[in-house]
Amino acid sequence: MMDGVEDVTTTEQLAVLLRALRRRHARSQNDKELTVREIAAKSGYAVGRVSEYLSGVTLPPTDRFDVLIGILGATAKEQAALATARDRVEETRRRPRTTAPMQLPPDVHGFVGREDVLAAINGQIVVVSGPAGIGKTVLAVRWAHRVADRFPDGVLYLDLQDAERPAAALLRGLDVNVPDEPDELVSSLRTTLARRRVLVVLDNARDAAQVVPLLPGAGRSAVIVTSRDAMNDLVVKYGAQRFVLDVLPLDDVLQLLKNLTEAPEDLLRAFRTMWPHNAHVEHDCVEVFEALLAAAEREGDHAIQVQALAQLGAAHNHALRFVKALDLLERARDQYAEVEDHAGRGAVMASLGISYAGLGRHDEALAITYKALALHRSIEERTALRRTLLQLGNLHLRQGRTAEAAPFLQEARDVLGRETS
Repeated sequence: MMDGVEDVTTTEQLAVLLRALRRRHARSQNDKELTVREIAAKSGYAVGRVSEYLSGVTLPPTDRFDVLIGILGATAKEQAALATARDRVEETRRRPRTTAPMQLPPDVHGFVGREDVLAAINGQIVVVSGPAGIGKTVLAVRWAHRVADRFPDGVLYLDLQDAERPAAALLRGLDVNVPDEPDELVSSLRTTLARRRVLVVLDNARDAAQVVPLLPGAGRSAVIVTSRDAMNDLVVKYGAQRFVLDVLPLDDVLQLLKNLTEAPEDLLRAFRTMWPHNAHVEHDCVEVFEALLAAAEREGDHAIQVQALAQLGAAHNHALRFVKALDLLERARDQYAEVEDHAGRGAVMASLGISYAGLGRHDEALAITYKALALHRSIEERTALRRTLLQLGNLHLRQGRTAEAAPFLQEARDVLGRETS
C-alpha cells in the first residue's frame, strides 16, 4: 500500500502519488520512467491532459483515472485505495469553501523537552494526563500547531473547565447551525466531524464521561484531550492513545527556567549542584519552585508567587516537613490578598484549602474554602463552583459531619445539572 494515500485531499497530493507510481513502475521494469507521450499513447488521452493529471492541475474523471493507475502498475488493492482518494478529492472540491477555523491559543514561548511524546502521538483519540502544572496543555497546543496543516477543515480548541454545552460550542466553531433540542447536539456534531477532517483540542477535561459525547464516531477527524484523570474508559473502550506526563529532567528544567525567568547563569549553576540525582521535583527537590518564586518576586507577579509558595508547601509536606509546609502555606495565604484576578483568586484559595486539609488543619481548610466558594458564586463560575462545593462536602465528611456535608453535595449535583442542560 502506498504511503499517504489516506491523507489525500487535493489534486496536488493525488498527483504526487501518481508520479510515485510512475517511478516505482520504472524500477520494477528496470527501465526509464514512462514519458507523458508514452502514457498518452497507451491510454489514448491527449498529451496535454495527461500532463495536467500528473502535475495536479486537473482531476482525472473516474474512468480515466482507473486506466491511468492501471498503466502505472497499481495493484488491485492500491487501485481501490487510490479510487477512494480520488473521490475524496472531488468531494472536497465540491464542498462550499469557507474559512477553516483555527482556534488554537498561541504556541507557548519557552517550551522545552517532551520531543519523544510529540513524535509518538499518532492516534485518532489522544489523551495527555498528569498532575496539575505538569505541562499537559502546553504539550497538546504545541503538537496541534505542528500538525494543523493535516486538518484542512480546521482546528478547534475548547477549555472544558469553563465550557457550557461543549457540543454546541464546537458546532458553532465549525459554522454549523446548533440544534434547538439538546438530544440532537451530539448527533449533529458527530455527523459534522465524520464529513470533515478536523482536529479538536479538549483541554482540562473532568473525566471520560464529559469527553465521550464530543468524540467523532467515524471519519478522519482527531481529538486530543488533556486531563488530570487517567481517562481509562477512553483507552479501554475507544482505543485512545495515552501519554502520562512526568516531571521534566534536570537539563530541561534548567532550560525552562532560563527561558521563562531569564535566570542568571550563577543561579542555574547552583540549581544544578543542589538537584538530587534522579530526583522527582514534587517529592525530593524544591529548588525549582524557589527559583520561580524568586523570579515572581522580582517581577511583582503575585499570582505566580502564591502558586510557587503553595507548590513549595506541597513539596515539604510530601517530605514530612510539616512545620515548614505550614509556614509556606501561611505565606501563600497572606500573599493571596495581592492577587487581583477574581477567577485566579478563587482557584488559588480552593487549592490552599486542599493543602491545609492535607496537613490536618481542618478548620483553616474550611474557612479558606468557604471564601473560595463565595468568590466562585460571585463570578458565576459554575465548574469551579461545583469543585469547591464538592471539596466542602468532602471536608465535612472526613470529620464525620454528614448533615453538614449533604447541602454542599446536593448543590454540587444541581450545578452539574445546570452545566449539562
